[in-house]
Amino acid sequence: MATPYNKIRLKFAEKITDYDFSKYLDQDKDKIIDGYMISSCAQFSKCKIDLSDRDNIFEQFNNDLTDEIIEIIVAGMIVEWLKPKVLHSDNLANYLNTKDLSLAASPANILKEVKGTLNECRNEFKRLIIQYTYDHSDVSELTS
Repeated sequence: MATPYNKIRLKFAEKITDYDFSKYLDQDKDKIIDGYMISSCAQFSKCKIDLSDRDNIFEQFNNDLTDEIIEIIVAGMIVEWLKPKVLHSDNLANYLNTKDLSLAASPANILKEVKGTLNECRNEFKRLIIQYTYDHSDVSELTS
């Protein structure tokens, strides 16, 4: 059996709020989200299921992905979604040009908060991968 990309897209959409997506056509939005998904899968190399076994024509993974695997992929997608928000040139310029760092809503403080959120999401993604690896590894494989 297969897992359609749309199942993962919907799970991702449930977890984020991004009003900028409304300005895109559905197929363009799907391409952006699929980019996050592919990046997330590439980082989840310890998965017991080959996440590179995909059919981009039928937009599906050729294997059944468990809810646990989907959650891990989506956690990685959130990290990928946040990266451009932190690395956006306007944010960096504001950070470098801000003189009054004491303002609560200063661009530097906003960037700091977004970076903190990115780091929290990245740590959660790594934690989920570690937990998955621990839960699905065979101790006998560790001895050689």
